[in-house]
Amino acid sequence: EEKSRAEPREADPHETRCVTSKVQTRSGPDELASLREELNRAKAAKRGAQEMQQSMQKQLESAVQELDVLRARDTEREQLTEEVAGAKAALEELRQREAEALR
Repeated sequence: EEKSRAEPREADPHETRCVTSKVQTRSGPDELASLREELNRAKAAKRGAQEMQQSMQKQLESAVQELDVLRARDTEREQLTEEVAGAKAALEELRQREAEALR
């Protein structure tokens, strides 16, 4: 029984009307208005939190894309560095051959 109370469940519209009616009956219209205002504030806060979450998700996606670009550039830089090292080695070998041929 405790477990069933702890689990979230969908609200029954009829049950919601009954609860609202009971609240209205037990409390005055001022208290009911106060509760509605509190509910509206909670809904607004929830919307704000969802908007913030969406904004943060977009920022995260953007950062991941930027990271992918940087990784691609880094890979390209490594390849170019290897090509330059190979070209330098080939040039040095050519210089040595030229020096030997001139002797």
